[in-house]
Amino acid sequence: MFDKNRLSLLLFRFWWIILLSVIVAMLGSFAWAQRQLPVYTTKAVVEVAQQEERIVNVESVKSENPGGMDYILTVAESLKADAVLLGAAKNSDLYEELRRTGLADAAIVKLLEKKVGAIWRKGTRLIDVVASDVDPARAAKLSNSVVEQYLALATLNRSTISGEATEYLKEQAKRIDEELTKAHKDVAEFRLKHKGLPLDEASGSSVERAAQVSARLLDAKALHASLVADVERARAIPPDNYDELLKISSLATIPAVETARTALANREQEFEALKRRYLELHPKYIRTVENIEIARSALRRLLGDAAPLLEERAAQTAASVKSLEEAVAAMGQESSSLNGILIPYQELKQKAETLQKRYDEITNRIADIGMKEKRADRVPVYLAAAAMVPSVPDRVSTPALLLRAAIGGVLLGLGIIFLIDRLDQTYQSVEHVEAEMGVPVLATIPDDSLEKRKLGGLPLISDRSSIQAEAFRTLRATLSLLGEESKRRIFLVTSAVPGEGKSRTSGNLAVAFAQRGLKTLLIDADMRRPSQQNLFSNDLRPTEEALAEVAVRTKEGGAGKAAKLAGLSEYLSGLAPLSEVGQATTVENLTIILAGGRSPQPADLLAQKAFTDLLARAEQLYDRIIIDTPPVNSVADALVMAPSAHAVCLVVHAGSTSRRAVQRAIESLRRANGNTAGIILNRQRSGVYGYYYNYRYDPYMKTKKA
Repeated sequence: MFDKNRLSLLLFRFWWIILLSVIVAMLGSFAWAQRQLPVYTTKAVVEVAQQEERIVNVESVKSENPGGMDYILTVAESLKADAVLLGAAKNSDLYEELRRTGLADAAIVKLLEKKVGAIWRKGTRLIDVVASDVDPARAAKLSNSVVEQYLALATLNRSTISGEATEYLKEQAKRIDEELTKAHKDVAEFRLKHKGLPLDEASGSSVERAAQVSARLLDAKALHASLVADVERARAIPPDNYDELLKISSLATIPAVETARTALANREQEFEALKRRYLELHPKYIRTVENIEIARSALRRLLGDAAPLLEERAAQTAASVKSLEEAVAAMGQESSSLNGILIPYQELKQKAETLQKRYDEITNRIADIGMKEKRADRVPVYLAAAAMVPSVPDRVSTPALLLRAAIGGVLLGLGIIFLIDRLDQTYQSVEHVEAEMGVPVLATIPDDSLEKRKLGGLPLISDRSSIQAEAFRTLRATLSLLGEESKRRIFLVTSAVPGEGKSRTSGNLAVAFAQRGLKTLLIDADMRRPSQQNLFSNDLRPTEEALAEVAVRTKEGGAGKAAKLAGLSEYLSGLAPLSEVGQATTVENLTIILAGGRSPQPADLLAQKAFTDLLARAEQLYDRIIIDTPPVNSVADALVMAPSAHAVCLVVHAGSTSRRAVQRAIESLRRANGNTAGIILNRQRSGVYGYYYNYRYDPYMKTKKA
């Protein structure tokens, strides 16, 4: 979990990365701007008409409002279509120049997409076709060529649609004209055969009924013949040739087919507007493509059943014809001989009139389309203002460029810092430790300078008003609140790995307890790499017994004075009593048992009963006992002593100790039945992070004592 304090620490530590990124980005942007050739920009303005008439199929001419936002946006996107840009490049002589550089058509289109743009002026029906180029004349020509190419392609597409509709109607008119000529000839021959009868003047209810039935019969036969012809035509067309199938009028007028066509057209129009706004992986792009495919599949399923659909309608009309023929036959048997002559005559006459009516309708449709296709074929987009050759190149706003570069540099720097943090496998903050380990942080010890550490590692003695001294007093207060008095007297201080500062921490903690007036014993149990003798080198006051023993060993040929002082190793080996190994110090109430001489097996010595007896006797003599032990992950010494301590304090070097090492140490202490009280976060960067940020500004710090 990322916390704001950790962010503050990162910014404090790596602010120079952000500054460096900003400087590099700004210098790079400025150098790039200086090397750029002057670019000239111009624009042509197109206007979208208020209303247009569009031929949908052979049945109707549909009026649309291209002034709507969807249509205008579609036009704006179509102006940047691949075919339009490629054609414009060829018209502006840019195509050949780019081809000579080895670019393919797809690469040329990608390049032109950066040079050409179509921008809709909100609240108007105007679209600016903007073009940029290092050559001002070519920029103007490119802008105008884009408009010309779009108008040419759109006009060609509309002409193709209207031409197909007119051609089909002409074929139908020719076929009906032949049938009409034959029908007129049959009527004339019938009149000639029965010229003595008043065929046109005959009347009567039976004749009228017969005529009505005959008219219905003729209509049914005509519809049936048309459907039969359409069935044959549908069978001759391959099932996947949907465009040819849609030219069949009886099929195109089926409500289900018309609904499917309208749905597909709407989806395709929506896709044209979206594909220029979103990439192929965008959810809206994918959803629109899926909707188009669904609509297309629905139309294909209907058209795939074209012949069966038409056959079904033909069968229905055939049944109607049969029924009407039976009715006519019945009327013929009941009628008189005159009616027997009049009925065939009325049939012939009605057939001729029906064909004439249908022929007139088709010729009127052809004339209507012919009048409207001139308007419908015209694209409802006009060139309102041609692009002019610019005389002044575009000016690059240096302040704006540098501002964007600075923002980019800041973001780059933050990205680098966050990457460093992600790769950092150490603990930097209290919140980070507690959230991940589930172990409380007892205190944070601010980092002090190397010079101060060289002067001495005991700030509670050398500089009691320092923030480090106050940190150790805070640690003392925290440990004093751990449970009952009898359960917080023996503290074992260790670390996960060497170099964490556990010896310095245990020494200062012992001084802090002693300065509080508590009789304190500090045991240096790190017999492998003892540090307390060096830490308290100027503060040790050996007892008379220890000095007497030193004198004896000196006579026997012992080493130097410091090496002669007996310690824990000699006590556990039975070579020295407790009175000899306990060394007084200049700090009142503080006694130290040094590590003593080196032992080949320190863990075996510490595991003996003598060590637990030492702690039991020390509890009777001292109020607080601090044990400095080797690192947990290095040797087993600390794990041997952990069960004997009331509380185990694990020292962690902030920003240095790996998380895995800390986790392993805590798990090892848990398995050894050690009572881990918490973690001491050592050498924390002060001034920005930690609980001691305000110590250097606290006016009470100058007078605060233990």
